[in-house]
This record gives sequence, structure tokens and C-alpha cells, in this order.
Amino acid sequence: MWGAGTVLYTMLMGEPPFSESSISKLMVKVMNADYNRSSEQWHKLSKEAQELIQSLLCVDPTLRLTPSESLNSSWF
Repeated sequence: MWGAGTVLYTMLMGEPPFSESSISKLMVKVMNADYNRSSEQWHKLSKEAQELIQSLLCVDPTLRLTPSESLNSSWF
């Protein structure tokens, strides 16, 4: 579901959620789910889309949405 979150973020934002010049910096961003949530583009997304992305890009896999939970999201 993490992958679905990265694809959804990329589709809605027009850029990947994680981007860095070095692999080590990139890995730190991924491990901390450090993606841009302060841009103007992010704030243009509906609250439902933001919540779905945040629930899919949750670092703790036990808290991340399952496929069926995702499909029940109000964004869909």
C-alpha cells in the first residue's frame, strides 16, 4: 500500500513524494515519510485526498491502510 501512496501522491502532485540527490538522504526521507505537505499544490488537494495519502504513506505498516480500507476512503 506504500507504493499505492507514492503513485497517488505523484499523480495528484505532479512530482514524486521523495526526491534527493543522494541515496542516503533519500532513504532518510523515505524512512521518516518526509514528503512535502506544505506546498501550495498540497493545500489545493481535498482534505480527503490528503488524508488518504497520509494514511498510505504511514511509516508504521500496522497503522497503514489496507487495500479494502483504502477503497472505502471518502476520497473514492
